[in-house]
Order: sequence, then structure tokens, then C-alpha cells
Amino acid sequence: MKLHEIDTYDGGKDDIAKNHSSGAERVGMDIHIFWDKRASAGLALPVQRRMQQILNIPLHLDDNPVRMNGYSRTNQHYNAHAVLDALHIYKQRHAMTELILLVLGDDLRTRTGAHLFGISRESVGVSIVSGTRLANEFWGLPRDDNLLVERIAREGLHELGHLLGLAHCSDASCIMSNPLCFDDLDAKHSWFCHACTQKHKRLHPHIYTDKAPEWNSTESADFTLIAKRSDPIIS
Repeated sequence: MKLHEIDTYDGGKDDIAKNHSSGAERVGMDIHIFWDKRASAGLALPVQRRMQQILNIPLHLDDNPVRMNGYSRTNQHYNAHAVLDALHIYKQRHAMTELILLVLGDDLRTRTGAHLFGISRESVGVSIVSGTRLANEFWGLPRDDNLLVERIAREGLHELGHLLGLAHCSDASCIMSNPLCFDDLDAKHSWFCHACTQKHKRLHPHIYTDKAPEWNSTESADFTLIAKRSDPIIS
């Protein structure tokens, strides 16, 4: 499945007009991170700080106030499109113009059952990340909260990148690369490549600031640890 065919992983036939401007063009540049009560406890602030290091836009961290639909008790996952609808309705009711990133602690799937790391709906400026399949424990590996913070931050930045007008990138190390499996997600680094940086600067020159890459000396070992986890997942 091509990732630009449904919603926005990146622009949905049923939800997104192809020529619609990105949410970032219509709003002030503040972003709200809604942290759901079932998301990993104690990681919200580290994730916000990590994302803030990369993206020079004010990131406000809040408990998730959205009443969500689309949860399947049988399969224990949320329908991603129903959650995007709920976020859209919340923005409308509260006259919000800021972008929203919701971090969930439950599994996230499309209507057809495909697993998701995250999804965004550019036309209304909302996005979701699920931490379920980003945790080592899901794959039977030792818990690593530092690595989980990095993964949630990367995927959150990926979805926000879409809301800010960036498409998928062919550079596998870029935040905007399209992770088709778990290995692909950990192959990314925590910054935008040169091409995406330049596009971001052109789109938003008033908010952009250069950030030097920050290398984590344990990254290579962590990548090796999960190298065989290649279940296809959509972002």
C-alpha cells in the first residue's frame, strides 16, 4: 500500500484534498502535544524536550483532553481515522488553530487493519503517534526508556513534519523518511536532512533555526538489538 493513499500517511482520498494547503500555512506556529493517560508514564516531558531540540517551534505539553472513539476492545486497538475525526472535532469546538500531536499508549490501525506508528491529517492540522510498537517490550526485548523517548520523538517529528508541509524523504536517515518496518524507523537519525531542512526554511523562514546533529553513542548497539524486527508498519 502506498502511504499517500489514505489519510495522511499522507493525504487521504476520503479526507484530504490534494491541493489543500498544509495546516501550518493557516495557523500560528505553536504545537500542542496531547499525552494520553495510557501512554508511557513519565516520558511525556523527555519526549517534549527532545522534540523541542530539533524543531524550533513552541511545543505545549498537555494531558489528552479529547473524547475519543474507535476503540476495539476485541482487538485492543484504535481506528486511526476515528481518532483523527475526534481531534478534528475537538479543534473545531475549541476554535483551535494550533497543530496537535496526540501520543497514544494503545495500538493504532487503519480501517483495513494495517498497523501504524503514526498518522497525520494535513488539512486540519492533527496527527497521532502510538507508542505501543515503539517499545522494546512489545518485541520481547529488554525495556529501554531512553530508546523509547527517542523513537516517540522521531515519529512525532515525522508526523508534525507532514503538518508543516514536508513530504516523505528518500534519505533513509532523515526524520521524514517513510518507515515501512521497525528497522527503518531505527535507521533514522533525529534531524531533518539537508533537502528537508531547506524546504522547511523556505516554507517557514520566520521560525527555523539551524540545529547541529546530536549523536547518541549507544545508537548502533540499539539498532542491532532490533535488526530482525521487520514487521511491516505504516507511518
